[in-house]
Amino acid sequence: GLDVWIWYPNVGDDYLTEAGIKKELGEREEVFRKLKRIDHILVPGGDPGHLDPDVFFPLMDRLAPVLQKYHPKAKIWVSPQAMDPTREWLASFYEYVNKKPKWLGGVVFAPWIKTPLPEMRRIVARDIPIRRYPDITHNVACQYPVKDWDLALALTLHRECFNPRPVAMKTIHNALDEYACGSLTYSEGINV
Repeated sequence: GLDVWIWYPNVGDDYLTEAGIKKELGEREEVFRKLKRIDHILVPGGDPGHLDPDVFFPLMDRLAPVLQKYHPKAKIWVSPQAMDPTREWLASFYEYVNKKPKWLGGVVFAPWIKTPLPEMRRIVARDIPIRRYPDITHNVACQYPVKDWDLALALTLHRECFNPRPVAMKTIHNALDEYACGSLTYSEGINV
C-alpha cells in the first residue's frame, strides 16, 4: 500500500535530436514496462541532467505517455536542481511548472536548489504540491550540514558516511513543514 517513487534523472548524451530523444524514451519504456508499480517519478532539472527548461519540459511532455502506458495514474514530479542556475533558468522553470501540465504531480525541494523553500512556495501556484527531499546522509557540503561537527570526524568521514541524525532531521522537518506536503528522504543508499 506504499507509494512507489523512482528518482530518474536525465543522464543521456543527446536530448536535442529526435534520435537521441527516442533512444532515451525507449530505455525508460523498458524500465517502466518491467516494474510492477510506479506511482511517481522524480526527474531533477539538474544534478544530474542539466537541461534547459525549454528542453526539459517538452521532454517530460513526451515521457508522460510512456510512463502512463504502463502506470496510468503515475505522475512526474520535477525539481529545479541545478549547480549554477541563472535567474532566467529558474524563472523559466517556474513558468513551466505554473502552466500545470497534466502529468505534473508537483515540485520537489531537493539538494542544490537555489530557491529557499518559503520563496518556492510563494512562486509555485498554491494548488501545486511541493514535497521535500531531505538529504539525510550527507554531512558536509550538503543541504543540511552537521552543525558544529568535530573537525576530525568531518575530515575523515566527510560528506558520505553512516551518521543518523533523527533529532536534527525532526527539527529540520518541523521548521519547514508548513511549506510542503511531506517528504521523501535522499540517502545515497548509505546504511548499516
